[in-house]
Amino acid sequence: MHHDVDHMSLTQEGAWVGSYYYISPEQVDGSRDIDGRSDIYALGATLYYALTGRTAYSGNSPQELLTKHLSGHLVSPKRYCPHLSRRTVRLVKKMMAVHREKRYQTMEAVVNAIDSPPRLQKILAIAGLTLIGAMVFFLGMLLERLALILK
Repeated sequence: MHHDVDHMSLTQEGAWVGSYYYISPEQVDGSRDIDGRSDIYALGATLYYALTGRTAYSGNSPQELLTKHLSGHLVSPKRYCPHLSRRTVRLVKKMMAVHREKRYQTMEAVVNAIDSPPRLQKILAIAGLTLIGAMVFFLGMLLERLALILK
């Protein structure tokens, strides 16, 4: 048993804390080097439930449920909530990747993914700036020729 610094909680090494519905694959595997990416997985599973009203995985027994976390055959949340954007679906799927190396590596990365503008918005901004640049260039050429004609 381990006491925390404040002696406010008591945990047993190797014991699971939480629900089978939100447990990360590395916890199921019994990995000893659990880190923040496990929390990112659990948050992704919580987000899946919040968006769809369903848990990401279900089963008739704890073993069946845990096996599903390891297999990673996640039904797209869009199936239960058709109005979800592809961006939101990608976010949830990446948060719940079976292999933690494929998940967001930090909560800061999750927040950045949520806060960053969509790709289409970035593409449109770049296209708009390019168009403005081209218009300024051609306007400059036109004014230059007009100045030559008026001389």
